[in-house]
Amino acid sequence: MEPIWTWLAFAMGASTTEVRNVSEDHRAKKAAKEYQSALAAWQAERDAQAQLLDLAEHFEGTSADNIMLKASEAVFYQVTDVALIEERRGAGHYEGTSQGVSIPIGSLGGRTVRYRVRGTRVTSSWVHQRRQPSTP
Repeated sequence: MEPIWTWLAFAMGASTTEVRNVSEDHRAKKAAKEYQSALAAWQAERDAQAQLLDLAEHFEGTSADNIMLKASEAVFYQVTDVALIEERRGAGHYEGTSQGVSIPIGSLGGRTVRYRVRGTRVTSSWVHQRRQPSTP
């Protein structure tokens, strides 16, 4: 369906070529505007990434008053108001059984030599506690 301005242009006596040119001009302007908008967004992202790259390549750290550093150390980033969250393992339970057979097979120098067959079955389990901040 043609836009209303196309019908109005024909009603005002415009030729088909003139209407086509106006329509193509409108599409070209719209495409140029979209291109410029996309280019500006890309340029902003590129500039931000270039700034981070420059910082990573040339930043040599700073000194800190609240932490002891060796002569060759520097602070690159300080994080505040955070906590270490780690999974803690609670009390465990160990259960095992052992069974076996000892068979005398002879005597050497007055001592009995035995052949032993042994089996062990072990089960263990731990209670996992919920995650919570670790205290320093």
